[in-house]
Amino acid sequence: MDTKELIKEIEVNLAENKAVFTSMGVLNGLAGVSLFYYYQNDMDKSMEVLHDAMKGLNDEYKGYDIVADIIDIANLVDFYASQGLLSRAEAEEFISSNDTILEELLMESLDENNLNPIAGSLKYANYFVLREKRNPGSYQQLLSKVFEKVQELAREDAKSGGIYWVSTIPRGGKFLVELGIKHGIMGIVDFLVSLYQLKIEENQVYDLIKGAMIFMEAQKNPTGMPVFPFCADEVQKKSSFSFGLVYGDLGIAYGILRVVNFCNMEEYRPLATNLIQEVAKFKDDEGVHVTDANLFYGVLGIASLFQKIKENSDIEGLEETIAYWASKTKEFKSETTAWAGFDTTFNKFDTNAQLSLSHGIAGIGIALMNFQDQSNFDYMHFLGYTF
Repeated sequence: MDTKELIKEIEVNLAENKAVFTSMGVLNGLAGVSLFYYYQNDMDKSMEVLHDAMKGLNDEYKGYDIVADIIDIANLVDFYASQGLLSRAEAEEFISSNDTILEELLMESLDENNLNPIAGSLKYANYFVLREKRNPGSYQQLLSKVFEKVQELAREDAKSGGIYWVSTIPRGGKFLVELGIKHGIMGIVDFLVSLYQLKIEENQVYDLIKGAMIFMEAQKNPTGMPVFPFCADEVQKKSSFSFGLVYGDLGIAYGILRVVNFCNMEEYRPLATNLIQEVAKFKDDEGVHVTDANLFYGVLGIASLFQKIKENSDIEGLEETIAYWASKTKEFKSETTAWAGFDTTFNKFDTNAQLSLSHGIAGIGIALMNFQDQSNFDYMHFLGYTF
């Protein structure tokens, strides 16, 4: 089966299962299908599905996280406005209608001392970063309050002289100093980089980023993979290996590259370059570490992030790595599954996930279209990877 046939099979499967979605967002819901049609250049269907997703944010909502879905759709609406599919006024009408409740939720989460980018304060704060970009000066005070909490919760590390934050996700009954881009230190650093770009508390933000980078560099594994462990704590799974977008070296490499590119910390360019070159060498011919085709945990997410790194850095020799990971997609296709032949490893019993942008076939189809057309890979923005 060639790529065009595979994309068509995914399109048919999404159409047949559109009514199955209970979540409405981009990452794990119906709005991700809107993005699929956008990349198919079928703007009528894209807008139709977007409006269906918006209508699904009602009192009968049965998904997992209506707030996350609202933020997702606001992000998508903003993107469509930037592409000329919606007017800026139409986008602003939807997005601004959610500001008050999201600000209240942000303030509540700050009281809980939960900085997690996925499930805590930074989930809301990153939304207001988007709002500040579109409406300069309107959300600076709010984002400054978030920064104050980030600063308050930072801990000093006597050994390295750097700073770190403790994750709020319990792992085996413990709260660990996780390093990754989604649940750990680099996720907080990534938010701080956005504040620095917006010139919010610029000098103090710079100092925090610098302190975190000192700590991160001290955590490097001197030999072998992973280059960075899962956490800085001495626990059994400290060096557990993950190579997708959510955990592990590749996401950390992206975060360090952002620090270099946007914060003028050239002293960390060798760290970013060497890390990317090191992870680019890794192969998984036996399929031991990467068991999916999808974007969050699979080969197409890896290939897509390497593609964006290639486009936004002067690091050479990534073409072979990109081709290697993208070519493995069809290894994960089977005739025995209900989702166009694919089956996500994580959350496999969630129909939303199987169909979604992040875990499922909507994302697989979108990535295949971008590789087929050598397009812009802008869908990575919705997964939290912005260059």
